[in-house]
Amino acid sequence: RRFCDDVASLTVADLRTEQLWDAYFAYRLGKSANFSVPGSGKTATALGMFAYLYKNKGVRRLIVLGPLNSFDSWISEFRRVFGDNIPLKSITSTEMRRMGETIQYHIRFDRGDRNLILLNYEGFDRNDDLTDAVKNRIGKDTMLVFDEVHRIKAVNGKRSSKVIPVAENSEYTLVMTGTPLPNSYEDVYNFLHILYGNDYDEYFVLSPQSLRKLQGCEAEAFNARLQPFYVRTTKAQLGVPPADSDHREMVIASELEQNLFDKLHHIRIDPLSLIIRILQVESDPSMLSCKTLDESEISAFSEDLSLSDVGGTLPGRVTEDIVTSKTRRCIEIVEELTSEGKTVVVWCIFIQSIRNITSLLKANGVRACSVYGATEDKQGMIDGFKSGVFQVLVTNPQTLAESVSLHSVCHDAVYFEYSYNLVHLLQSRDRIHRLGLKPGQHTRYHFLETRFPGSGESGE
Repeated sequence: RRFCDDVASLTVADLRTEQLWDAYFAYRLGKSANFSVPGSGKTATALGMFAYLYKNKGVRRLIVLGPLNSFDSWISEFRRVFGDNIPLKSITSTEMRRMGETIQYHIRFDRGDRNLILLNYEGFDRNDDLTDAVKNRIGKDTMLVFDEVHRIKAVNGKRSSKVIPVAENSEYTLVMTGTPLPNSYEDVYNFLHILYGNDYDEYFVLSPQSLRKLQGCEAEAFNARLQPFYVRTTKAQLGVPPADSDHREMVIASELEQNLFDKLHHIRIDPLSLIIRILQVESDPSMLSCKTLDESEISAFSEDLSLSDVGGTLPGRVTEDIVTSKTRRCIEIVEELTSEGKTVVVWCIFIQSIRNITSLLKANGVRACSVYGATEDKQGMIDGFKSGVFQVLVTNPQTLAESVSLHSVCHDAVYFEYSYNLVHLLQSRDRIHRLGLKPGQHTRYHFLETRFPGSGESGE
């Protein structure tokens, strides 16, 4: 009860009972994990723990390591949760770079009045001094959070080897992710070393190779060993209204699309390249002449496979001004939704598709913006969408599937393209289906699929 009262004395936005229990759990353990599902309010839960430590343990600083697109969420949630009770004094790695000198310089010689320091994982890649600078800045007055910790799951990876040691001096550490095991039990190896360091070998014991092979009774035994060190709260427990059933929209391929589809099945091509090429036929056949993919497009299909040379290039030139059946139907659906006063997120995989959809919507008088890897002012576009400047946000899950909340303004998502990366799909759905939705609010997902009648097959 005292914990709840002390947290409430510093917060202006009430935390749900489940969030308070999770925050209390994290405080009592000191070092723990929060695996609550995406959209369940993990950031606010972490701030609940910080509030108690602030009031009772002399903690005055929160250092957060995470992806760049998580920064705005932490800043906005800090203000929402604490208001003027703990005035925000934040600084991000992006701001440090603009100020001149190195990030580690600012970390070492900061005046000490910052209560929220946000650092991105990528900043550690080619910076050997940053690890020591951050580690030495952490004392009893600091709480440390690793947000979206699955970003550093690669065992012995260059990034993880520099990030993990940051936690060595931390008394209060929280790792957070809604997708803790996207591949195998090996994915827990790094975050357990963040939390418990050398104690891992005494209690958890298993090597990365052994974790990778876990199954059956051995997996159940490891689950039991892991369970005391994490919480996982679901949306249902928090009272988030369930999303509507998925709406699948079938479109029939045109004669040209069917012809290209057939040609692809008659050339020598590996299975993954075939999938990619069929998606391109559905979206924009001009992409068939391109042999390379953008880095973000590669990650949509396989993080472990190099696709610098995609097979299946067709001879001859494909007309570049073709509007495919799926593209045409996507535009129609979005226009129907916006005509009803709704805002819409359109999810794509290929950058060319993002550009095409955005351009066609604008040409039809729809206020649309796009966000992908090369977008210079990502936050400006997102803010414009949230404020009503734009009716439609066209993006890809590689860029925007994590740490962005759109549920306050948007309840419809159209999936123009999707890959076989289940993590991206689940995370993208949670951008508009999150804690904070009003009871009875409908959340709708529209999935587009092309059917090729000449072969009896669908493209997706």
